[in-house]
Amino acid sequence: MEKFITLTEAAKLLGIEEHEMAEIAEKGEITAYRIGGNFLRFKLKDIEDYKKKKYPPQEGVGYSWREKIYDFLYYYDFYLILILIIVILLIIIFKF
Repeated sequence: MEKFITLTEAAKLLGIEEHEMAEIAEKGEITAYRIGGNFLRFKLKDIEDYKKKKYPPQEGVGYSWREKIYDFLYYYDFYLILILIIVILLIIIFKF
């Protein structure tokens, strides 16, 4: 069974306003279903396909080398500190 979502949910998934979502549906770019004659519903799969087609993922855009280093240090800080402690202990042990 396919999942249907509301106009508000579809707009949030695409990151646009509700009126823009309604305009896209009126143009026929996305298939919309009327429930009770007034309420628009969309298939989740249709929204995801439209998003992939309209807004393809872009590799590396807006991700600088500084952000890459920051992310590395943020996610591996425990291991880096642990390695530093081990190196200091080895220096202390073999120095004497």
